[in-house]
Amino acid sequence: MFQLKYRFDQSQAAVLATQMAASLRHHFTSTSFVVPMPPSRQRAIQPVTAIARQIATEMRVPCLENVLVKTTHT
Repeated sequence: MFQLKYRFDQSQAAVLATQMAASLRHHFTSTSFVVPMPPSRQRAIQPVTAIARQIATEMRVPCLENVLVKTTHT
C-alpha cells in the first residue's frame, strides 16, 4: 500500500486487488458491483479507486465510482 500511495507505483494496485478479490469472493458470492470510498484528500492517483477498479476487474463486475460522494472536507 505504501508503494502505491506514496511512491505512485501503479503496479501495486493489481497485486493488492488480486489478494483482496480472492478473499472477498468467499464472503460475497453474488457481487454485482464494487463501490470505492471517496478519498480523504485529493491525489494525482487515488489508491482506493485504483484498487477498487482492479478488484472489479478481477471479479468481473463494474466499478461504480460516483455512487458515494464526499460532501464535506474531513
